[in-house]
Amino acid sequence: MCAVVDNRLHFKPVLFEAKGATTYRRIIGAKGQFRGFSQDNNGAVVVAPPQMGKVKEKLAAANDGAAGFEALVRKALELAHGGWLDPFGSLTQIDGVDLHPGSYFWVTAGSPSPAPLAVLIPKDPIIPLAYGGLLARQQFWALKKTAEQ
Repeated sequence: MCAVVDNRLHFKPVLFEAKGATTYRRIIGAKGQFRGFSQDNNGAVVVAPPQMGKVKEKLAAANDGAAGFEALVRKALELAHGGWLDPFGSLTQIDGVDLHPGSYFWVTAGSPSPAPLAVLIPKDPIIPLAYGGLLARQQFWALKKTAEQ
């Protein structure tokens, strides 16, 4: 998921309704980017109560020693400090459709396409991960190349 935010920031933020974005904060808080995230008038990211509740729930479980949650939080902190790699960064084509390398969208599995230029990353042996574009019930999508980009 970190790679999606990074790709949006470093490609063309305007394609993701984040015109002028130059920071992760601006990408995450741009209108319509990520459910439950927005920006206040000072540019600070605001997290809606349902999403903040989920974060607090996971942190409490990690602090209580619940199986797996400590590792989850540790990994999240590593990623927050730039320790990620886009597992789909080598994808340049799916079913004959030319792509910008990497993942640019994610939605809950079973949800419709997130954008007109989104291309589903399928479960397929050519995809670098065993589950293809489906990870932890989240479906990842690539970005179709067009002549205008």
